[in-house]
Amino acid sequence: MIVHSKGALCASLFLSAIATTSHAQTRFATSVVDFTQGSGGGTFVPTNALGGPRGAGLSNGSIDVCSLGVGGSLTLGFDVVITNGPGADFSVFENVFTFSGAPFCEVAYVEVSSNGFDFARFPSRYVGPATGLPGFTAPWGTYSGLVGQVPILANVAMNTIDPFDPVVAGGDGFDLDELVADPLVVGGQVDLANVLYVRIVDVPHASGTDAFGSVIFDNSGATGTADIDAIAVINHTGNVTATQPIVDLSIDALGFLELRLEDPNGFLDIDQTQLRVSYNLIPASISRLRGLLPMQTVTANGIVLRSAAPIQGSGRFGVLAVSAKDFTGQASTDQIVLQG
Repeated sequence: MIVHSKGALCASLFLSAIATTSHAQTRFATSVVDFTQGSGGGTFVPTNALGGPRGAGLSNGSIDVCSLGVGGSLTLGFDVVITNGPGADFSVFENVFTFSGAPFCEVAYVEVSSNGFDFARFPSRYVGPATGLPGFTAPWGTYSGLVGQVPILANVAMNTIDPFDPVVAGGDGFDLDELVADPLVVGGQVDLANVLYVRIVDVPHASGTDAFGSVIFDNSGATGTADIDAIAVINHTGNVTATQPIVDLSIDALGFLELRLEDPNGFLDIDQTQLRVSYNLIPASISRLRGLLPMQTVTANGIVLRSAAPIQGSGRFGVLAVSAKDFTGQASTDQIVLQG
């Protein structure tokens, strides 16, 4: 199905109705609310972005995708209500693949809405060359706040990898906390406890800018476009509780990397055998993580691990993800992009 829409309410509601799948409530996108096809070629089938991810691994991009077209956009709806819980709240999957260890990237902005009209855009940052990328791939960590950097390992049709854990699933994780200062959130138009829509907007090559005004370049060139596979909802109003673990990765005002790992029922409620870590989607051990974050502070319900020196300005680039579960199976996960 190819849909051309300018976002009129009646068209959006009609499209949502015809595109909604008939299965039981799911934590993936279930309806195409709006699709504005951009220019250029691609697979312009918006319903391909419904349901779970169908990744093909590190070195192969998914073909079950909806191309946005240059400057195009796709708005998806959900059975569940996305809410601001601990760590990453949802993941967006684009058909990234790696070549010689680095990803081929086609990036897009990500926005959220509570009413279908007002959309808050995640702040993004591009740290690649100001004259464009010289090669076929982009170094890990080139982009933050955008989808299109992390390959997809989870495939709901072919493997049992948890699509709701960026540590093992891949995809780009988004934490609604990043939007607390957005004018639409401050003004009440977007409610981070009640997100109903996610919109993905292709970044026009060499003309789209990040939140700091830098021109964004990716590997696709002037005619390339982001291709969206799926969205997985990590935190929603039906699973966020007062007793789930807390995993939160952040960089403080001085540039130090911190990991907050806590549980409201006490640190002993975290199942240590279920702690997972990956760096650039490569599994890492807890001892390796402690090497990156050697400073420890004990809190009332857990620990805060901190880097010994600022990460910002250190030259370290990459994508770090951590997840945890408690003994009742409640989970939390977070992902952070390190940009030197």
